[in-house]
Amino acid sequence: MALVTLAQAREHLETDLVDAALTRLIDAADAEIVAFAGAHISAITTLLYGGGEYLYLTRPAASFTSITEYVEPSDLTGTLLVATDYRVELGGRAIRRLATGTNKSSEWGDRVSIVYIPVAESERRIRVELDLVRLFAKYEALKSEGIGDYEADHLAYDPERIRLLQSLLRFVYA
Repeated sequence: MALVTLAQAREHLETDLVDAALTRLIDAADAEIVAFAGAHISAITTLLYGGGEYLYLTRPAASFTSITEYVEPSDLTGTLLVATDYRVELGGRAIRRLATGTNKSSEWGDRVSIVYIPVAESERRIRVELDLVRLFAKYEALKSEGIGDYEADHLAYDPERIRLLQSLLRFVYA
């Protein structure tokens, strides 16, 4: 389900598109965001390969449901870690293994299964979704155009689309 409603899009965009066409653009923008940056706020399960002191997540974590460490390649059951076994750093992007926890180790095991809730990014995603819909709706397939004294340059579609999507990957280190 798209983050932006038809009514919200109409508040932010000036367009002659009928509701069905604008809804298709909203759905397309939402699909681009999900394909590029992952699903909107839902639990993420990821399997990472350890061996070092840190593991890095693709999206910053707000909270962890579970972290299971598999020390050896043949380990099938794993060890469910507790909060004293790791420390979250870099604004939720990195997890540091602690040698002082309940399950002490200075490095991560062979594999680590992590289930977590990512930091809410809905405001940023809504802004990008609206910007993508605006880009889709205004796309002219021309670099520039002019009639008489009027002249206008248009944004290059693909670079602008990529720039908007990449803005979802920016984060602040805490």
